[in-house]
Amino acid sequence: MFLNVVKGNSLYVLILIPLLGILLWLKTFLSLPLEALPNESFQMPLYEYLHAVLRRVNSPYLPTILGLILLVAQTYLLIQHNVKYGIVENKSYLPAVIFLLLSSSFIHLQRFHPIFIANIFLLGAMNLIFDSFKKEKCFGNFFNAALLLSMGSLFYVNMIFYVIFVYIGLIILRPFNWREWVFAFLGFLLPYGMMVAYNYYTNVVFIDFWITLWLNLMFDNFRHFMNISYYISYGFIFGLLVLSSYYMLMVYRYKNISARNYLLVYVWLFLLTVTIFMMVPSASAELLVIGAVPISYIVSNYLLCIKSRWWGEIIWATLIVMVVFLEVVNGKNGLF
Repeated sequence: MFLNVVKGNSLYVLILIPLLGILLWLKTFLSLPLEALPNESFQMPLYEYLHAVLRRVNSPYLPTILGLILLVAQTYLLIQHNVKYGIVENKSYLPAVIFLLLSSSFIHLQRFHPIFIANIFLLGAMNLIFDSFKKEKCFGNFFNAALLLSMGSLFYVNMIFYVIFVYIGLIILRPFNWREWVFAFLGFLLPYGMMVAYNYYTNVVFIDFWITLWLNLMFDNFRHFMNISYYISYGFIFGLLVLSSYYMLMVYRYKNISARNYLLVYVWLFLLTVTIFMMVPSASAELLVIGAVPISYIVSNYLLCIKSRWWGEIIWATLIVMVVFLEVVNGKNGLF
């Protein structure tokens, strides 16, 4: 019953999404002001500018409200993405709801964090990459996709590694064309070239920008916030992802070519995110927001096609209980 409420594509699901977001972030709003995070000491240039503007406003509520607005906006981008490309059955809104649940489950992320800005750039790049499938002369698509990811990295540094995602899309969705590969690289370089030129024009010491970049890559981030409640809950998510991936392999050959390729791109996006998490010191729980994108589509694909109604309801109820549990036991006035 509860799963049926959100797996359709009716108007009330669109209305439910912001209400659900407010409910999930309510404890944070009641706990303001929030504890400072490591990324507030080392900030990328564009995020530093926005953060300075918010400091001048001097409102504890505004940054959290902006963070929630950015997250809800991303759920609607996922809905548009699924409606346009038909990645899961019946163009359901379920991926957007799962994305919202997972992205809100780490309570220390419920604030104005650069990952929420950077992920919008990633979703925009993803739309350009998917739009290139079976089209001719898509130089602009890949130039702009790499440009968006490069701009996103000026808010959140680890987005710099997601330029690899552009080339994953090129390999899976396109026949080889060296010009598209070169245009993607030029798109990636452009924002950094403009940043160097701006620093030169404003007499900023050249090395300062690269020191900032290095510090953002090397500092320890959210890992000290992790505790047993997160390990148990995300262990459940990982198990559900494995189960959903196994199901996807079983039905993979029955899907149309575009849906197969799109799902394969999502699998590689998840693997790339896991690799960044494991290898980059500053990459931590904030990557959950990016990882939630492929997870939401892969899990939705399983829940929408599962034959046992009660099994689907049990999985969905467990997911809801897990998120509520994390909200209750973490943060201020929580057990951890």
